Amino acid sequence: MKWFRSLVEEVGPVTVFGLANFFYTFEVAVIAMVSTLLFITATTIFTRRGWPWFAIISTAGLVLFAGLSFWFDDFSFFTASDTILDGILGITILWSLRWDKPLVQRLFERTFAITNEAWCILTWRWGILFIVLALLNEVVRTNVSNEVWAYFKVGATIFILLFGCYQFFLSMKMRLPKESNRFGLRI
Repeated sequence: MKWFRSLVEEVGPVTVFGLANFFYTFEVAVIAMVSTLLFITATTIFTRRGWPWFAIISTAGLVLFAGLSFWFDDFSFFTASDTILDGILGITILWSLRWDKPLVQRLFERTFAITNEAWCILTWRWGILFIVLALLNEVVRTNVSNEVWAYFKVGATIFILLFGCYQFFLSMKMRLPKESNRFGLRI
């Protein structure tokens, strides 16, 4: 059931955003997404040990861009948030290859037991993915309405999830057998 909770944490805010955009307005969708994200992040902090730093930082970034959008009555701040945050994340992930442990490994080594080579491959894949998503977001957000961009946002999130699932093929192939199950998940 742990995986289901993680799925809800990842997909919940974007699902609420997509539904609110479909049934109401883009502005209502932004409020619904930010509210859902704040609720999930707070719930995670109070029900788990430790602070989910990645969730806290991404929530703070989204709240900042949503706040700017409402303050200036210009939702291009909100749509640009994916360009900026995905771009920074992609560059940071790739830059982390210079460190002793890549960022992807630091974030997920308690979950996956895979070889160092696998961590480097995953770092490259995720870094490039986020840079490509940042570039695509910029193209889409500057050429379509906010309402249409919302569908792109939902689609991009689904793609990220599918991409993440695809990475299990690598973790299965390059797992540490004594420390993981057949999917490379740490025992």
